[in-house]
Order: sequence, then structure tokens, then C-alpha cells
Amino acid sequence: MTHNIRRKPQIVFTLLLIGLLGLTLYLYATGLPGRFMLDDETNLYRLNLLNNNQSLDSLVTYIADGLSSALGRPISLLSFAAQFYSWPNDPGAFKYINIMIHLLNGILILILSRQLFRFMRIDSTYSLFYALGISALWLLHPIQISTVLYIVQRMTQLSCFFMLLGMICYFHGRKQLIDKPLRVAAPLLWMSLGIGAGGILAILSKENGILLPFYVLAIEFTLLQNTPLQNNPRPRLWRYWRNLFLYFPVLLLVLYLAYSFNTFIANYHHREFNMLERVLTESRVLSHYIFKIFVIQPSSYGLFQDDFTLSKSLINPITTLFSVVFMLGLITLGFIYRQRQPVLAFVIFWFFISHILESGFIPLEIYFEHRNYLALFSLALGTVLFCAWLFKRIQSKLIVSVSVVTVCAWLLIMLVVTAQEISLWGKPLLQAQIWGKERPWSKRAQVTRVNVYALYGQYKKASSSLHELFEKFPRNAEIYFSLFQLQCLDQRITMYDFDGILKRLEKSKTSYAAITTLAKIMLLKEQKKCAGLNNSQLEKLLSVLIVNKRFSSQLADLYFLKARFYLLDKALAKALYFLDLSWKKQPRMMVKMYQIQVYAYQKQYKTSYQHIMTAKKYLKSHFKERFLFQEELGKWEKLISTALSKDLTK
Repeated sequence: MTHNIRRKPQIVFTLLLIGLLGLTLYLYATGLPGRFMLDDETNLYRLNLLNNNQSLDSLVTYIADGLSSALGRPISLLSFAAQFYSWPNDPGAFKYINIMIHLLNGILILILSRQLFRFMRIDSTYSLFYALGISALWLLHPIQISTVLYIVQRMTQLSCFFMLLGMICYFHGRKQLIDKPLRVAAPLLWMSLGIGAGGILAILSKENGILLPFYVLAIEFTLLQNTPLQNNPRPRLWRYWRNLFLYFPVLLLVLYLAYSFNTFIANYHHREFNMLERVLTESRVLSHYIFKIFVIQPSSYGLFQDDFTLSKSLINPITTLFSVVFMLGLITLGFIYRQRQPVLAFVIFWFFISHILESGFIPLEIYFEHRNYLALFSLALGTVLFCAWLFKRIQSKLIVSVSVVTVCAWLLIMLVVTAQEISLWGKPLLQAQIWGKERPWSKRAQVTRVNVYALYGQYKKASSSLHELFEKFPRNAEIYFSLFQLQCLDQRITMYDFDGILKRLEKSKTSYAAITTLAKIMLLKEQKKCAGLNNSQLEKLLSVLIVNKRFSSQLADLYFLKARFYLLDKALAKALYFLDLSWKKQPRMMVKMYQIQVYAYQKQYKTSYQHIMTAKKYLKSHFKERFLFQEELGKWEKLISTALSKDLTK
């Protein structure tokens, strides 16, 4: 058999690759169709624009109105827009594309591994199968599931795709620069294309794409540190290129983080933790990621991880101290052994680079498995090379046999757990029940269980779970508003004592999720799809949050929602009062457009025109809103100008 593999490695490799891709597709297909979850609706509901009007203007508006970040992630949104016909009734169609992207990324992981092995001078026959093993671990590990089947994480997948493609182009040019050192134009073009185009496309998919130069530098300073390029006859040109395409983006990111530091600190008011608590907690989170990558356990993977215990200090809990020491030890180990053990250093540096943004001081949520999507590559590469090295070094046949059995058992457990976890995603009711049982202190798991019970018509279970939630999370506003939204849509949900909830909301913790859910309730009210919550109740809910001091940082949103409520109630004077409060608290173009239209409706054209002038001045310094609102503002300016002219002629 060994003789046949060596004689025809390409054929065997091709068959194994086809088998790997087929197995991955088969396993992930059991997760279809599933349902939309968490941020899926927030990022996809604007596809209604395209359902109602399939025009270029609608497409541009949908992409420009991206809410995920300041850049809007237009490439990811464009990929969703291409599937507008599948919204909102076919989540399986979106997940299918995610699976295809995952398979493509697995192939790119294989190609990149092969490239790196050439630099490391690993035998070409062995490197084929090493690369295949790395790709297999990366494709089939259960920690990848929530990235692939959570629809909105296509953003992570696409960013990864363009970064991998960029690195492949870079190292293609890098190899040419070594093989033909006198011909630098074509190699540098390939490298520039990889870092430039690959980086830009990755960033426009998700901001993590800015890490592309970091990844390349991690490889340069570990696996490629002894390549002949150091003796290139044109070192000055190489240094100039490296400074511009690798070091300069790194410097830009550092400067941006330093410039935005105070903004990040201010944004912590949306969170239940401060910056120090987040940084300390992330040391334990990173340790937990590494543990669950190597120690495969059923029921330890999934989308809901919001019950992860916060670190209040280095010794609370005590595992924080151990984790901080462990993380610092790994980084120190990487630097110490960078030259003697470059593979070890690469594994460490790549992993930490993958988490440098989402596990640092930026006020993001604490824990998500999708943050390991590309991080897993270095751990997979290190694992495969370590096993290969170990089997070559072991002399005892008994130890070899035990090692082979151990590795095979680990792989089998991984496949079984992956298959079980994926199948849950195709069974929403069972998934919600299991996740709710496994994570009793996860607010999201519990709210999801209630929502799915209602979706499947199990209203008694939904109501019972509701009451349990209120007792378990008495000061959590997000819980209450998630369940008000559910009652809004379905009156068969038995609601807890409303006055009692109001009293609890007076002292509830701040929650941005509560505000976004309240906004969804308001939209349902405006669309006359909220029979389960009357106007009096909605007004009381808005009022109680406005007087809650813990929500003071979100008053601009609350004032705006209160204004929309009074518009719904036809109390225009009150609506204008709260629109004015919202604008003063935080100027936003949407608020100004409401003011313009309400004054126009009251035939106060002069005041409406004054607000138009204020809006035009505001748009000069707000590019994104200018792009979205300038055309509509121009139409209103013409209408109001015409109305004013008619008034003058009377």
C-alpha cells in the first residue's frame, strides 16, 4: 500500500480530497434548513427592500445601510442581497452558500499549507497528505459549526476567504522572489495584489481583514525567517515594499486603536462589564478556546455562550490568574523558541493574532466560537506536524500502535461530536430544548427556547418558561423586552404581571439589546402587527426606561422611540418635543427627517425648511448618512420650497 501511495500520490490525494469535501458537505447538509437566529434578522430584514423593488437603487440602499460596523461590510451584504428571494422563508438557502464558502476555504487552507511546506522544504509527497490532514481538521472540527450555520457569520467566512486568497498570492510571489531574485517586478506584483486587493476585500467583508499583514508577518518571522530572501541582491526594494505593505498597515491599526481608545472606553456603558473585566475574562476565554479545540466534548459547542463567568479581578475567579500566566507564558515561549522551534512560534503567534481585535480591549461581547475560524489553522498545522514528527521519532512498535489508536480515537470522537452538533441545527425545537437545558444561565438560550416553543405552538411550555426566566433574571431588561416582543406577535403567550415588570424595569441593568428589541416592537406597532401589547403598555415601557438612570446613555434612542409612539398616537406636539430631545442628545439624520416631515404635515413650512437647512449642514460632515439621505432630503427641499412659494403668492 505504501508503495502504491508513493507511486501514485496524486491520484490517492485527489480521491481523499474529494472524499473529505463530500464528507464535509454530507455532515453539514444535516444542519439544513434550520432557522434564522440572533443577529440574522437584524442584518437581513432590509432584504425586504429588494423583495419589494428589485432595482439598483434598492441594492445600493441596502448595502449602504449596513449596520454591522462603520464600513457596513458591503461585500458580505452584497452576497446576502444576491439571495433576496430566499428571505424570509428559506434559511436553508443562506446556510447552503455558507457551507460552500466553508468548502472553498478548506481548499485554500490546503493550498496555503502546501505553499508553506515548500518554504520549509518538507518532502512534496508527505506535504500533500500533511496539507490534507490540516484541511480535514479545519473543515470538520466542531468549533467551526456555529460559524458555518449561523447565517450572518458569512461575514467572517468571506473575510477569511479573501485573507487566505491574499496570502496565497503573497507567498506565490514570495517563492518567485527566492527562485528568481533578479526578476522582482512580477513577484512584487503578486505580493502587492495579495496584500492590497486581498486585504481590502477582506476588510469590506469584515474588519478582521486588517489582520492580513499581521498573519503574513507571523509567518515571515517564524516559518520563513531563514529563507534566502534575506540575501536578495536588491534588498532595498524589498525593504521599501515590506515597509509599505506590511509594516504600514500594522502602524495604521495601532494608531487607529490609540486614537479610538476613549471612544471604546465610552462604549462600555452598553455592557455589563468594564474594560479591565473584559481583558481579564478574555484570558480565560482564550484558554477555554484552546481546551475545547483539543479536548473534544459533547455539548460544549454552540452559539450561546453568554453565561460565561466574568473575571472581576486576577483572583476572582482564581482561574483568571492561571489563565493570564498561561497566556503570557505561551507568548514568551513563542519569542524564546522563534528560531529553534519556528513551527511552535508560528502556532502561538497566529492564534493570538487571530484574537488580537475581538479578544482585546474593544467592548465586544465576551465569547463567540466564530472568532476561532481562522485561528484554528495554526493549531491544525501544528498538530499534524507534531504527530508526523512523533511517529518518525518513536522506535517502539507498541508505542507507535498506542499512538495511532489514540489519534484515531480522537478523530473519531471529533467526527461523532461534529455530526451530532450539526444535526441539532437542522432541528430547531430539539436544539432549543437541549441548549436551554445545557445552559440554564444563558439568557439567549432561555429566550430562544421560549420563542421556539411559541413557534411550534407549545404555548403552555412557552408561558411556563417565561415565568422561570423572570425569576431567574429579575433585573435583566433584555429578557423582558424579548418576551414582550413575543407577546406582541402572539396573544396566546401568558404574560407575567405587567405592573410587577414595570417595577423591575425601574432598577434593571442597562442593555442595548433591550433598546433594539423595543425598536422592533415599535416597528411592529407601526405595521399594525402587535395586537398583544396595547398603546398604554407601550407608553409605560418607554417611560420607565427613560427615568431609569442606568439607561441614560441610551436616551437619544429612547426619545426617538417615544416620538414615534406619539406619532402613532397622533400626538404631534409631544412627538416634536421628543424628536427635539433626541436630536439634542445625539444628532442623527433619521431624527431630522422625522422633524422635517412632521412640520410639513402641520403646514409649518418655514420651520420645516429651517430643519432642511440644518440637515444639509449636518450632512456635509457625515458621509454615510449623506449617501443615504441626500436624495430624499433634496426631494423634500423641493416640496417645501414649492409650498413656501405658494404661500407667498397668496
